[in-house]
Amino acid sequence: MPVDQKSKLLPALWTAVLYAATGWLSLQICIPPDYVSLMFLPAGVALGMALTQGAWALPGVALGSLAVQWMAGQQAGLEGGVSWTMLMSPLGAALQAYLGAWLARRWVGYPDPVETPQRVTLLLLVVGPLSTLVNASLSVPMLVLSDLIPASEALFSWWTWWLGDAVGAVLGLPLLLVFLGQPKAAWRSRRLSVAMPLLLALLVVGAVVYETKNWEEQRIRSQLNQYAQEQGGLLQRRLDAQNDSVQAIARVMQISRTAPEVSQAEAQTDFSITVRHWLDRYGGTQNFGWSPLVQLADRAAYEAGRWPIKGRSATGETFTAALRNSYLPITLIEPLASNAQALGLDVAVLPATADSVAGTRTTGQPRVSEGIRLVQEVGEQRGVVMYQAVFQPHSTVLKGVVSAVFRMDDVLQALGTADSGARPESCLIDSQAAVGNRRLAGPSGCDAAEWARAPMTVQLPLQFGGREWVLLVRANVGFLNQARDLSAWAMVALSLLCVGLLGAFLLVITGQTRRTQALVEQRTLELAALAHYDSLTGLPNRSQWVSRGQAELQQAQHTQQALAVLFLDLDHFKHINDTLGHALGDELLQAVSQRLQPCLEGHHMLARIGGDEFVALLPQLQGPDEAAQVAERLRRALQAPLYVQGHEINLSASIGIACYPQDGDTLDHLLKHADTAMYVAKDAGRNGYQFFMKEMNARVSRRMFLENNLRRALERDELFLVYQPQIDAASGRVAGVEALVRWRHPDEGLIPPDRFIPVAEDCGLIEPLGAWVLHQACRQLQDWTHLGETDLMMAINISPMQFRKTGFIDTVRHALSASGVNPARVELEITETLLMQPLKDLDNRLRELADMGLTFALDDFGTGYSSLGYLKRLPISRIKLDKSFVADLPGDVEDEAITRATLSMAKDLGLRCVAEGVETEAQQRFLTDRGCDTLQGYLFARPMPADECRDWLRRYRGEWAQARAAGREPLRA
Repeated sequence: MPVDQKSKLLPALWTAVLYAATGWLSLQICIPPDYVSLMFLPAGVALGMALTQGAWALPGVALGSLAVQWMAGQQAGLEGGVSWTMLMSPLGAALQAYLGAWLARRWVGYPDPVETPQRVTLLLLVVGPLSTLVNASLSVPMLVLSDLIPASEALFSWWTWWLGDAVGAVLGLPLLLVFLGQPKAAWRSRRLSVAMPLLLALLVVGAVVYETKNWEEQRIRSQLNQYAQEQGGLLQRRLDAQNDSVQAIARVMQISRTAPEVSQAEAQTDFSITVRHWLDRYGGTQNFGWSPLVQLADRAAYEAGRWPIKGRSATGETFTAALRNSYLPITLIEPLASNAQALGLDVAVLPATADSVAGTRTTGQPRVSEGIRLVQEVGEQRGVVMYQAVFQPHSTVLKGVVSAVFRMDDVLQALGTADSGARPESCLIDSQAAVGNRRLAGPSGCDAAEWARAPMTVQLPLQFGGREWVLLVRANVGFLNQARDLSAWAMVALSLLCVGLLGAFLLVITGQTRRTQALVEQRTLELAALAHYDSLTGLPNRSQWVSRGQAELQQAQHTQQALAVLFLDLDHFKHINDTLGHALGDELLQAVSQRLQPCLEGHHMLARIGGDEFVALLPQLQGPDEAAQVAERLRRALQAPLYVQGHEINLSASIGIACYPQDGDTLDHLLKHADTAMYVAKDAGRNGYQFFMKEMNARVSRRMFLENNLRRALERDELFLVYQPQIDAASGRVAGVEALVRWRHPDEGLIPPDRFIPVAEDCGLIEPLGAWVLHQACRQLQDWTHLGETDLMMAINISPMQFRKTGFIDTVRHALSASGVNPARVELEITETLLMQPLKDLDNRLRELADMGLTFALDDFGTGYSSLGYLKRLPISRIKLDKSFVADLPGDVEDEAITRATLSMAKDLGLRCVAEGVETEAQQRFLTDRGCDTLQGYLFARPMPADECRDWLRRYRGEWAQARAAGREPLRA
């Protein structure tokens, strides 16, 4: 081969090799399940080679692109190798590289060192991204037309294709230029300063992308497993319910009179009434049937009064049953109209069900047949038949067999496991059935071994009627697309773009070192200045405050002067952040700092040391009274409302004061003791100040002990619920119970709620604690429901702070769903405190919860200061008269007046009233005579654990019934 031709072919060959190698690397960090890379380095290789080697590099681009397309097809699991549609991408890659090189020469002026920011920006951020539009715009439509990409994914595929090429061009082009760019002298000197950092950054980001890909695949698989477990659990419970329905009907048929004891019409009517409930309740049940045992001697009489006893072939043809010792003809069936043709069929000899009938006759347990095609249905509806042998009462003599036909596709559809949209595909198979007859429900062919061997498939075993079933759940395209979390990939793309910007930055700094150094020095000075001030409020930060504080403390020690440290913490600021957002919280902190600064004198120093915590340094004090005056000015400064983003916010602060020398001789001690005093100020009711005293350490330590132990109480099962009954005042019946949380510490014993609930609210534990109480109470109510307590109401206390959390409604919805309890039997007790504090969507939240079926009670009524207009506007059905008003009834004039007014107002507003703390018969009579609806207190019962409460309910109802029968009022337990 001539030398000139070899010199022309070598660029093409090297281009193809580099393109294919970098393409393989890019495919290792692609987005699942689509094989589109966010960093397609071959695009940069193609552009760089076309720019530095000329047109002879373009055949190498096409050849390398063809190799990458083949690798992508293998990775995606496409069969058939390289198809003609895949030739569009190599053509687009070559055309894209040519256009990019042409634009670079025309706009950037290559060959050029590309040193100025303008030229670097034009090359990497304009020419690269603009030229890479070509391949995506040509290849994606062709792949859509060839059905290799769904039309719904076209835009996403185009976007990721272009983004991968654009990022690859931005990252790969600088590397090609520093090794092959012209003029060589200008580029050679920049190899180490550009290539080494850029390669290192690419390795790091590449590793992050690779791990992100693995994490994403594991996350999707975990989501599929969770979905499969949920659906498997639902399906097993549904099958268990179907099993229970057949056994229930069998028990009824065991004691029911059937033909010939009664007429056929009467027997059919009784049977219809018996099974109609189960048909209506469980969709997917095609029919229930009854097949009495008919002896050979009774066959003629049976057929004379009804219909011939028939058999059915495997192909579905019916014929007159042959002579046998006994028969089990279908005599009763519901619904009758759509299943009349089944009457007279002998289930004991039907080919598809004979084994199941024989099995239930032998074992006495329900038995299910293999899958059958339901001849009454249109299409390929599959079904199974369950049989339950019924024996004569107190005998082993067979009376007959109850049968139930279930449509399996309808069962999956009712449970939401049918294939649709973003749900995974579900397939139900009978692993014990004959090959070819194992599919019970799901897509055609899903019982094949290849279907279950898909990478994203979960198998769950099920038990039904003595058979082993398997639920297969497989991820489909819709599920994978819906489960895909683009946020992680967006962060990866941002990281890649940052690396691209790093490349651009490296190109610039290698050409303008002196200017960059000057900018770095200038920035260093600016950052040094900013290091001493809080960026949000402009106040000194902790570092500057500590430096000034140590200097002032040394001066105070030298001059024997007093000095004070004030620690100020905003009350309930976290709740404002959670409710109204952090952006508003930041503006509020700025407004607070502007309010506080004028309260201090020139030689004082106010700093923000973090969050909503401020600290003031007061040197040269005459005495503690001066510190108290400053604290009072700070407190009063926050009394007037603050207006931020259109919100009127009433704010207060708790302040702790520590003085030198009596409270410490180091700045750390003074700051710590001021912090301790601040916590005591909070415990004392907030909106005030406290001087440090030594005994405060024990008090704060006690609070920290409660906080730390409360964090582990849920994990250690130290919390439990007790239940206090509520009695209907008029009838004496039990109206419901109130769930109350208790804490039994292993060392401290029982810790009352009034000690640990405020701690939970302050330290942010009220949300998990409240969620646990909600779930436990709902589960307990559902357990009691299964034991016969079908009309019991459960009252659950909700903390205002818990209610304000953004996820509260989802927590309630999950508790109701997980327990299965009827929402109409759950009452949420909210306090007037919730109505007093601003919450944008209070009305909407309450109404959304009410739409679920929940009811509301206003707890501790009369102890707050909320507007009575809330009672009219909000969906509140009951108010609870606080026990502080009940304690001195009757006799206390003021409490009697408040009670009468409350009961009268509740009646006028259509609200029911619950009185708490009823402990005497006199209180009971006073409240009952004045129309109080419900009573709760020690007169009836103390709060009790669940089992004890259940026993109390049974005992009380018995005594109540006896008292009513004797004409007495049974109001006390």
